[in-house]
Amino acid sequence: MILQFNNEGKLDFKAPIFTDEEYLKKIVAFLRSTGKEVKVQEVKEVERFTIDPNREIKPAKESWTAEELILLFDEKIALSQIIKKIGRSEVAIKMRKAEFVPSFLSWCKKEGHSEPTIKIINKYLERDKE
Repeated sequence: MILQFNNEGKLDFKAPIFTDEEYLKKIVAFLRSTGKEVKVQEVKEVERFTIDPNREIKPAKESWTAEELILLFDEKIALSQIIKKIGRSEVAIKMRKAEFVPSFLSWCKKEGHSEPTIKIINKYLERDKE
């Protein structure tokens, strides 16, 4: 059993726990012994990582737009706001940021661009299509 914290600071299990009532009571008692409030919530696996169940989830293979990519550079916008705005998962955003930002900034430096803009990102994306 691996415990982790999500982007809102809430404790979660890394993987679903399938247990009987007796063992669940022991887990809850242990967690309450830490002095923190413990709420047990049964969720369906598909809902586990969804912040807003009504938001549109984009297919993983759908290309990112320049309007979405520009948000990866804005440190003033919280990750939770980006998730809601573009309808992509936290993991998808973090992975795209880790892959896109360094390569894009390297390209910008070579091309003499100083600030990321939608126009420059579109130019970069067109380069990838060639």
